[in-house]
Amino acid sequence: MSTGNKPLLNTNPFQIGEIWNVKYSFFQPIIPPHVEDVIVEEYEFSNNRIVISELNNFLLEELGVPLWHGSIKNVFNSKLNWTKGGIGYIVNGNLPTQSVGFWIPNVPLSYTMQKSVWYYMQEKGGMKYIKYAGYQKPIKKISQNTVLRISLTRWLNSDSKNIAPRCYIQLSGWY
Repeated sequence: MSTGNKPLLNTNPFQIGEIWNVKYSFFQPIIPPHVEDVIVEEYEFSNNRIVISELNNFLLEELGVPLWHGSIKNVFNSKLNWTKGGIGYIVNGNLPTQSVGFWIPNVPLSYTMQKSVWYYMQEKGGMKYIKYAGYQKPIKKISQNTVLRISLTRWLNSDSKNIAPRCYIQLSGWY
């Protein structure tokens, strides 16, 4: 998440790569595609760190978390639509099964600064852009085959009556 050009400071104790033992309950009401929303009730640091080379297996086998490979078109059950400007979004009625997942791109992503931090890549059909909403300091280039955590925003309404509410793709971090 960012405000203007400055990323927000991370004020929670959880850091990328750490493992925590967490007691939680599901946030109510569950509004698809945001089916992973939880309220953390208790937490304790486990003193373990995930080794990056083992991250893929940990995500798939231990957590059952989606891990998409290749083109950006493969993420979120291939249900992303694209604006003329190359920004991905979903609409109600054509929902993916979740709003958070991990993606290993087959092309590098480069950094650009507009009103906020964005990453872009060249895909068939033109440039694709993903807004950065994470806490890590932005880097100029993310190499292909890097594990990325991506998610969908909350439902956003447009000022135009002709555009239905949308959830836009965002980049939350990399490993």
